[in-house]
Amino acid sequence: TKSQRTTTITAGAAGGAIILILAIIGAIKYRQHVLSLRPVDFETQFALMVSMGLIEPEQAKVKLYPREIRRRDLTLVKVIGSGAFGEVYKAQLDESERRNTPEYTVAAKTVLDAKASPEATQAMLAEAGVMAAVGSHPNLVSLIGVITRGDPMVLVLQFCAQGELLGHLKKAAAEGEPISLLDKMQMAREISQGMVHLSKEHFIHRDLACRNILLSDGMCKIADFGLSRGGGGESSAAEEDDAATHEDYYKSSAGVFPVRWTAPEAMETLRFTPASDVWSFGIVVIELLTDGASPYFGMSNPDVMKLTLSGGRHAKPPLCSNKLYDTLLQCWDEDITKRPTFSFLCDAFKEMYTVSSKSADANAARVEAATNDKLKRGEAANEYSSFDAPEQGSAGGSSAVNFGREDGQVVHNPLFDAAVVNAPS
Repeated sequence: TKSQRTTTITAGAAGGAIILILAIIGAIKYRQHVLSLRPVDFETQFALMVSMGLIEPEQAKVKLYPREIRRRDLTLVKVIGSGAFGEVYKAQLDESERRNTPEYTVAAKTVLDAKASPEATQAMLAEAGVMAAVGSHPNLVSLIGVITRGDPMVLVLQFCAQGELLGHLKKAAAEGEPISLLDKMQMAREISQGMVHLSKEHFIHRDLACRNILLSDGMCKIADFGLSRGGGGESSAAEEDDAATHEDYYKSSAGVFPVRWTAPEAMETLRFTPASDVWSFGIVVIELLTDGASPYFGMSNPDVMKLTLSGGRHAKPPLCSNKLYDTLLQCWDEDITKRPTFSFLCDAFKEMYTVSSKSADANAARVEAATNDKLKRGEAANEYSSFDAPEQGSAGGSSAVNFGREDGQVVHNPLFDAAVVNAPS
């Protein structure tokens, strides 16, 4: 009948419309899948970073882009760290098929859900771009490549087996074998060397702290370029949310920042400069000298802000001489134009290490001579146990000694123009 024909036509039209809609959805999904398998165009990404103020136009002209790695060449082994938006894995990278490179261990940084956190994805792309633009240096964690085809996005980095410097300092002290002063001076020198390179490339780290320095084969390597900028740009919302989960960061009306490491001018404006990185470096040296203790120990974040903004500075730690403390006070000068450059600091800590090493060798020679003299006279060598015995395996291949005596008596160290004693156990 006519009504039946009408019903049939209507049903057919509706079915056809549904099929058409499903086909369109399928086509869109397929196109999205195809697009997701395309690597990120980092030339476009760099242009975006310039527009956002993350890097300067001159830095984008270098055109050092991250290398795309095949997903199947990377095997995630285990989680070694996590944040608000992603996880860090110990992984194995095997590119023997494409690059004739033997398999080796890497670190893989991922975004857990790229669709749910597009800002975190953008932050990771910016991090990869910054690391590529900065280039390689022995005292910076190296970027190996990225995986931007498909999901999740992965940042592949150099694996630093010894982990964070902060944990290394704390563990050594807890085991009763704190890092020697000689080695700490070498660490400060290595960190300053990395910052010299970063500043020469016109980048500002903005979060320099022992927790963001890794150790690989005993060498310090500056990490976490997630907050690095090419000209003092502000943090993204994703970075602020991630940082806000860490107790070392303080959230104010202006934003989130690591208050105990932040220069007073940056606290007020959240605008960072090479001079504010120098301030942070001075606090890193405090961390070294105190075996990883929290700076301004015992003070709350608001109290630290109040102290710093009113002109107060971190107290002199027990094993810090007047000469070294004067250098730190220069790093914390209220006038940013009077703060030393990282090149100056690198030279200063190189000299400190050299003089410290000579002092250590002289002290060791004195112990050996005194012990031999006692032995020749038939007296017990262990009467000289108050002297520090040389420690093995220090930086540079020479033995290191602590500058002090177990009985608390003072031993003069020419490096510091002051006498120092061992910290109480």
